[in-house]
Amino acid sequence: LMVTKNGFTIRYEQADIRTSGRATVGVRGIRLQEGDELVSMEIVDPSRTVLFISENGFGKRTAFDEFHCQTRGGQGSRGYKITEKTGNLVGTESVTSEEELLLISTSGTILRTHISSIPILGRATVGVTVIKIDRDSENRVASFAAVPEEEEEETPAEENAEGEGSEGAAEAGKSEGAEAPEGAEAEASGETLDQLNEANDVARLLERAEEDREAQEEESSGNE
Repeated sequence: LMVTKNGFTIRYEQADIRTSGRATVGVRGIRLQEGDELVSMEIVDPSRTVLFISENGFGKRTAFDEFHCQTRGGQGSRGYKITEKTGNLVGTESVTSEEELLLISTSGTILRTHISSIPILGRATVGVTVIKIDRDSENRVASFAAVPEEEEEETPAEENAEGEGSEGAAEAGKSEGAEAPEGAEAEASGETLDQLNEANDVARLLERAEEDREAQEEESSGNE
């Protein structure tokens, strides 16, 4: 399936293009009208749809079955309705509903959206606004691509469950850590006992020193 910027398309059998060498011109796939040019080409897959995106941010999806096989080299048929509002086609992409669209404008604006949000319409239609573009400005859609769908983020319920688990673990840690003060109290009690024993030893030493002093005084008095 070949697509031009003016919205013309042509579908033909791949076998209609003969194999040729590298330094050759090849054969005509579609006859372009004056001022028109080829913007994209897709391999037909009935299980997918073809996504059209225009310069001014309009888009649609169309089933491949909507495009009937023709003779190679013709002008093709209208596959997208070009208007002043839509602008010319930027290109097409073979997509599925499970993918997402990543689009960027010439001003650098990036948009990511679900391809399933873009409706499947007939051939000669405009489509819907995919990204808002100010037609009075020079901003246009520059390029786009279909990308795999992002994985879903954790829901608040899952986050709460994880938070409760963390709180439970923290409480468990606190309860386990609560045993530590008993050991600390035991150490403190041991230190207190040691201090008391040392105090008693000092008291005994003082008593002995007092007794020795009194004994010496008695001896000196007796000698006199």
